[in-house]
Amino acid sequence: MHMKYDMAVVGAGPAGTSAAISAASRGLRVLLLDRVRFPRFRPGECLHPGIEPIFRELRVWHAVSEASAVRPAQRRVCWGGTSRLESFGRDVEGEWRAVHIARTVLDAILLQRARDMGVEYRQAHEPLQLLQKSGGDVDGVVIGGAPVQCRYLIDASGSRSWLNRQLGVAPQVCSPKLTAFCGYREGRLEDAQQFHAGVDGWCWFAQVDAHTINWTLVKHGVHTKPCVPAELSGMPAAGPNVCGFDVTWRRAGTLAGHGYFVTGDAAFVLDPSAGNGVLYAVLSGIFAGECVVAVTEGREDHASVQAHYDEWSNQWFDGARKALAGIHGQQWNRTGAA
Repeated sequence: MHMKYDMAVVGAGPAGTSAAISAASRGLRVLLLDRVRFPRFRPGECLHPGIEPIFRELRVWHAVSEASAVRPAQRRVCWGGTSRLESFGRDVEGEWRAVHIARTVLDAILLQRARDMGVEYRQAHEPLQLLQKSGGDVDGVVIGGAPVQCRYLIDASGSRSWLNRQLGVAPQVCSPKLTAFCGYREGRLEDAQQFHAGVDGWCWFAQVDAHTINWTLVKHGVHTKPCVPAELSGMPAAGPNVCGFDVTWRRAGTLAGHGYFVTGDAAFVLDPSAGNGVLYAVLSGIFAGECVVAVTEGREDHASVQAHYDEWSNQWFDGARKALAGIHGQQWNRTGAA
C-alpha cells in the first residue's frame, strides 16, 4: 500500500520530534518513525541555556521546566592546575541557567507534543529501506516491504546516519578516534556542573537530579572501559551501567538534497565537551521542518532552502570544531585533523 505524506521523519529523538512539531504546526501531514521503543537510555542531560526560548517556541517549556530539578547558572572548570567558576551569562531578565533533565523524560515530552499536534507516530520493527525514484531522488521509505511515499524525508536517526548509509555516502572524519564513557552514581555535587580537563582528555560531572550524578569521560585515542572516576568511587551506583559511545568528530557526506534533510547527530557528531548537542539537534530539526514548509507553501524553491540549510549546518559544525580544538590542545595538531 502506498501512503503519501508531506514529510516523513526517521528517528524520534529531539531532532526528529522538533522537525515533526515544526512542520505539523503549519498543517503538514507528518509521519514519525522509530525502531527503538521508548523509554530508552541516551546521555545528554545537561542542556544549554539557549534551549529555553526554543522550547517555548515548541510549546514544551512548561513541561520541561517542571521536570528540571537542577538549573545551574555556572559551572566549575578545572584546567591546567587552576579551578574557576564560569557563568553562562545574563541578560535584563537575570542569569542564564542550564537545564538538567533526564533524556528519557525529555524524549517523552517532545514525542507527546508531536502526537498532540497530529503527527502520526509509528514504530518500525522491520529495517527501513530508502525509497527512490527512477532518477535517484528520495521518494520515501520502505517499511516491511510496504512503500511509504513522502514529499520530504528527514533523517534524524542519530549517529548511525541512516540516510547517508542508504545513499552510500561516507562521512567526513575530522578527528582521531574518540570514545566517550558515561555512568551514574547516587549522591550530590558541590557544583552542579564540573569540567576537568587534562593532557589526555577530560571528565565531566553533572547533577542530573537531586540524587543522581552523571559522569562522562573522554580520552584521546582508543581505550578500554574505564573505572568510575575517583571523585565518585565511594558513591553507590545509580542508573544504567557504564556505557561507551563513539564520539569521533565526523560530518555526514551529504546534509541536504532533493527531497531530504539530515539533522542532529545524523548530520554531524562532536564529542560532548561541545555542550550543545541537544540544542543543535532541536534547532536543526526546526530548520529542516521550516524548509519543508517553505517549499510546500511555495514561498521558496528547493535549491534555495537546501543551500541555506547546508550553509547554516556547516557554519555550526566548523565553529564548534574550532572551539573544541582549543580544549583538546596540541593532540589534534599532531594529526592534522583540526
